Amino acid sequence: MKINRKAAYIGQSLVSAIQKFRCPKTVLKLEQEELGIFENVDDCTLVTNRLPEQELLFKIGSFDLILGEFPIGMAASNPELKNIQLKSHGAAMTVVSTNVLDKNGLGLYVLESAAVLKEQGKKFRSKLEAGGFNITAILNTPVNFLSPYTSLRPLFVIIEKRKIEKIFIAELDDTGQVDNLINNFILGIDSTNLYDGLFIDEIEFNGFGHFKTAEQIRKLETEYKNYKTYKISDIALEVKIGKSGQSLFQSPNAIYVPNVGTQPVVSNLSSSTLKHQNLIEIVCNPEIVNSKYLSSFFGSKLGQLIINSIYSDSLIPTISAVRLLETEIAIPDLVTQSQIINSLKKLNLIRTKVASFEENLAINPISSKEVLSQIDSVLEVVGQLADSDKIKSIVKSGESKTVEFKETLDLDVRTQQKGKHIQDSAIKTIAAFLNTAGGCLLVGVSDKGEMAGVEYEVSKFHKDKEGNPSKSRDNFLLHFKNLIKSRIGEGFYPLIDHKLIEVDSRYVLIVEVKKSSEAVYVDGKDFYVRTNPATDKLEGPQLVAYIKNHFH
Repeated sequence: MKINRKAAYIGQSLVSAIQKFRCPKTVLKLEQEELGIFENVDDCTLVTNRLPEQELLFKIGSFDLILGEFPIGMAASNPELKNIQLKSHGAAMTVVSTNVLDKNGLGLYVLESAAVLKEQGKKFRSKLEAGGFNITAILNTPVNFLSPYTSLRPLFVIIEKRKIEKIFIAELDDTGQVDNLINNFILGIDSTNLYDGLFIDEIEFNGFGHFKTAEQIRKLETEYKNYKTYKISDIALEVKIGKSGQSLFQSPNAIYVPNVGTQPVVSNLSSSTLKHQNLIEIVCNPEIVNSKYLSSFFGSKLGQLIINSIYSDSLIPTISAVRLLETEIAIPDLVTQSQIINSLKKLNLIRTKVASFEENLAINPISSKEVLSQIDSVLEVVGQLADSDKIKSIVKSGESKTVEFKETLDLDVRTQQKGKHIQDSAIKTIAAFLNTAGGCLLVGVSDKGEMAGVEYEVSKFHKDKEGNPSKSRDNFLLHFKNLIKSRIGEGFYPLIDHKLIEVDSRYVLIVEVKKSSEAVYVDGKDFYVRTNPATDKLEGPQLVAYIKNHFH
């Protein structure tokens, strides 16, 4: 079965890194499905195209490294596997295979997340622990890892006999970060991000989706640090759970939370399109919170993240009243809530007016230059506000594989002179975005997320002869465009959008980069990729393998 070749590339990279750091002498490859993840791994005992339960149970030797590739989503139907009492065939086979794993060995398995996490995961870990083994690492695969075989994202699970205090988790990509990641795992190095790997308490881990949501919530909550935090149970005067065949009735100062699907939280029962049996009614304490504010909060980015974090990880997401009531949110004072509600009313009024204007425009065309000018002015203001908020939102989320901050483009803030190494850093980042998955570079923002702006750099190196600030900024933008032309190539202009945006009286250069379909080199010779919140240079065999697997 032909699958995404990146899967084989990542599988080979993982095994090579493990072999480099652990030097296994005996390797067993259990290949029960033609997924091709470990197809490039040689020098091993191969058990394939059949179910090897009997052979494993009767011990075929002892192995330093076991590679397990089992059917995804297949139930444990074989009688011997059924006795293990695990639903997943892959999980049951993993437990069986530990019979032939050396006490100092390591097992690397590809398993569906449902078999490793939540309730099934607890049983799986319990079976492993009964044999003296532990899950020491869980690595998430990239999106479309097994396409077109399945859209499911399986996990790489590492199992060893050694005792652990914390489990290692990481997010794999296809850019060759594996060596560094496995090095961190073997040496017990805790990085600051998922791409280099983190050590966390196993009990805290409910899956990569929940983990990343919690991290985003933590970053966004800094905006609410001056607000008082409440559990939903602290502000609820009454809670009603909708039941089949019964109707809810609008209560004063109440919100209605869907307990199934992903419909919005509302304060007006009539605006919900769900059946009442799928709603949880929470009557809020009016001395603490206005229900209109609370429903609008749950419509915000942070509110949606909070709601998403308490949904069950199942085919049809559901929310339990217990988890909802235990959820914490930060709430401003009632005066601030009232101001926010009034602002939202005005925005809704603007939407209504614009919709009405749009309907009548075709039959009553406006020729007045004054009116058209006013419309353009409104669009300009709204556009500036939108761009400014966009920058702030990106900064709040922090640097990542697809986001990078640079305080300046050319200016060395230490020497106050042009620094080639400063310019190199920005150009390398843009090239890496082109070679990886695209991304956004903000120039004028410090590593700490502070809005430094580029005004000083503009005035120092690109000042207009007549002292016109607007023309000075144009000179800066032209300089940036020329850098792209000379160091990356003008053929990549269509993939790189850039402009200066005013944010709180400071100008920030935003560079939005799309993924390239061909390899991009800096100065015609150096190749860079994004492997985490950093830019890395690839050379030699690593470069050849990357280009082979990423560009056609």
